[in-house]
Amino acid sequence: EVALEGVLIFKPVENRQGIGFGALAEVEKPLEKGELSSIVFGPIIEIQSGPWSAIANLLLVHFFGRGEITEEGLERDDKWDFAYAGQIMYQVTDHWSVALEGYGTVDRLSNRGRPGEERAAFGDYDQHRLGPLVYYRFKTGAAGLSSLNEMSLGATTAALNDDDKVEGDDDGLEVNIGVGMLFGLTPFTPDTTLKWTVEVDF
Repeated sequence: EVALEGVLIFKPVENRQGIGFGALAEVEKPLEKGELSSIVFGPIIEIQSGPWSAIANLLLVHFFGRGEITEEGLERDDKWDFAYAGQIMYQVTDHWSVALEGYGTVDRLSNRGRPGEERAAFGDYDQHRLGPLVYYRFKTGAAGLSSLNEMSLGATTAALNDDDKVEGDDDGLEVNIGVGMLFGLTPFTPDTTLKWTVEVDF
């Protein structure tokens, strides 16, 4: 799929202490025929206190467009879902951080939309995941490591810090690598999901 995402920061977290607020909006267009497009939007909330931080994305997801071709024509399902992504992180050292992350989706709010034959027969299944991750952050240039404590939540993630870059530190790339295992919390969620991320700030 192809996605266009924008993040608007209303209040950044200053000096890694306090509460920050923002908003995220994203439009996703699948490349595979028969798949519906979607728009995602909602608030971002971040709290930081010393080495501890917590961040949450609370999102509404609306599907639109033309779906698979059925006997009755092109299928449409303009449903609304609720999705969330959250993290609690502890910065152990300048390089290492550990986190507990959770992700989930609640399908078809208030029975909205027009489900196709398959969904009408088998239903919608909410999925929820939770698990630990480890992050390693380093600087490729001679200037060293930035001290930003940042979260990685995929396409629907933003950090609300105003001190992302060290003043006068423009050399090299900042790399953040994360890996961990998420465990399914519902019968319809896969038992385990491997998550790994590589972020490069330049």
